[in-house]
Amino acid sequence: MKRKLFIIGIIATVVAGVVAGSMFYACHKDANMPNSSLKNHKLMAYYDEDLVKQFMEEPLVQELKSCIESFGIKVDNGILHFRNDYDVEVFYDTLGYFSDKWNNLLETNPTKFAHYIESKKFPRYPMLFAFEAITGFHSLRADIENQILALEAGDGIPDEKNPDDHFIVSDHMRTLLTPDCEITAGNIIFLHGKYQYLAIFDLDYDKLAAVKALWKQYGEIDGTVKAIQQSLARLVPMHKADEDYGECANPCANVAIKASLSSSAQCSRTYNLQYTPLFYNPPCMITTVEWNFGDGTTLITGHNGGTKKEYKQAGTYLVTVKLTIANVQTGETTECTASYNLTVSINCEVTINEPIRDNSFGGPGAKYNNRIKYLRI
Repeated sequence: MKRKLFIIGIIATVVAGVVAGSMFYACHKDANMPNSSLKNHKLMAYYDEDLVKQFMEEPLVQELKSCIESFGIKVDNGILHFRNDYDVEVFYDTLGYFSDKWNNLLETNPTKFAHYIESKKFPRYPMLFAFEAITGFHSLRADIENQILALEAGDGIPDEKNPDDHFIVSDHMRTLLTPDCEITAGNIIFLHGKYQYLAIFDLDYDKLAAVKALWKQYGEIDGTVKAIQQSLARLVPMHKADEDYGECANPCANVAIKASLSSSAQCSRTYNLQYTPLFYNPPCMITTVEWNFGDGTTLITGHNGGTKKEYKQAGTYLVTVKLTIANVQTGETTECTASYNLTVSINCEVTINEPIRDNSFGGPGAKYNNRIKYLRI
């Protein structure tokens, strides 16, 4: 699931009036930050340095610099630090405000800003770039764009491995996160994962390193279980659709299997098998998934959303899945099972042109005129 918005704890989305008022208060101080340094920004290798320097002197960029100082944003251990989680929420919208304002300037004054508009060596997201340059912060956004620009300069971006296909979708949110998806607010380090969202207290960077090591060794799901059991971090509820959640009090209530063909190609024999629900309310989470495919084969995995299975013969197979649901606070586990009758039909005709020898053209050759049909089962 891709995440477009950043929500810490139970903070609701800030309404426009509050954002505007907070931003007006925060952004009308004189800038007093040191001049930004462009030489360390990773993307400068792709940009026109003189043009970017000119942009950094634009009044709107100077206003952004004032905002950054007013919010007290700093970089600590390579991670952005905000005074509190409310400031993160407001500044997220503030970045949107500055981006919109810059775009409006370009639309209403295309001649005045033609040198920015027409240049191919100018940041794609100028105000986000300006924030990174002012703070000296290397963001997830910059990391992704650096990969994209490098690929575009080479053989192009492959469809199967596009750096932009990241579970953090918003470029504004990417601008506030490290490439490892970290951010700090108050005395808490927040770590975003594809499935989990963790809080590490007292700005304990040693614990952060330990959690990331567990994720690397055991995967995000199992690594999170171990991190919580070792009191390294706490789960933070993420806002997801209701259908994504399982009920922690009754974890087996809605467990089911969904099946679909992996490909629409003729004679496809591979099926996508997915269990639901994919997520449970904290502190419960899926730790182990056991599949029995009904053909004598089995598979045991961690929580990964599902699997693929290729069947060799047509028939009806009883597919079962067993989910182990763990309460990471108490250590208690519950096993939930579901079954699905999967009918596999892979009968299809494959026509092959069999070559025969023919010398009628004045020399050895092959002519394809014997059509033989094979029944694939």
